[in-house]
Amino acid sequence: NRIAGDDLIALDGTNSEEIIVGSISSSGPPGAGTNSLTVSSNLVLDGSHSFDVLNIVNGGTITPSNCGTLMITANEINVQAGGAIIADSIVWDGPGAGGHEITSSSGAGNGAGGAEHSSPGHNGAGVNNPNNGGAMYGSGVECGSSGGNITSNNPTSGGRGGSTISLLSNIMTIDGTISSNGENAQDGQVAPGGTGPGGHGAGGGSAGSITLQANSISIGTTGSILARGGDGGDGADGTQGPNPGIGMYD
Repeated sequence: NRIAGDDLIALDGTNSEEIIVGSISSSGPPGAGTNSLTVSSNLVLDGSHSFDVLNIVNGGTITPSNCGTLMITANEINVQAGGAIIADSIVWDGPGAGGHEITSSSGAGNGAGGAEHSSPGHNGAGVNNPNNGGAMYGSGVECGSSGGNITSNNPTSGGRGGSTISLLSNIMTIDGTISSNGENAQDGQVAPGGTGPGGHGAGGGSAGSITLQANSISIGTTGSILARGGDGGDGADGTQGPNPGIGMYD
């Protein structure tokens, strides 16, 4: 849990519970391409792509631009140390989006709800014990959803959800990073002008999903596969401006 504005809690987005590893035909995946690709810088890919050998070297990154399955089919996929396939913090809204909250000018209100995916998003906490966590949906292989916003007094934005990655190959070696994480939410803001209640934290985004299918998968000591929900935002403390809040007189 993350503290959100004067001890109100904005909860994190949920993690994906489906990172699937399966096998394919011994002759390799159907639909594998005949051309090879080496990625050494940032490359935006959406939809389905086929290669003979895909190498992502140090400094190379493949990133989708929207909610939808990035599917790569190849005879061999190598994600070298320092290389990555990143589908983090892409999706706004979604079926499991956390609930938004409106705070009053006095600062009263609730923390925003965390986004949901394959398990329920957590509720924010506050004066009304809100039920604003995102609703559970799908089977864990869909895009994530965004966390709730704080509107009105000291607004903050929820984190975006992760997208979807599907990799199919005969041989897969992962020494770099594959991730579909939800985004951390924005922290609460201090009062405009320096005096007033602190703003509440927004809700974290939920993870997307990662599916790996291969006859041989090797994950090295530098390799990582991550699908984590984003943190809910921290709340800001109330502040007093330059004029003294307590006067002492003789």
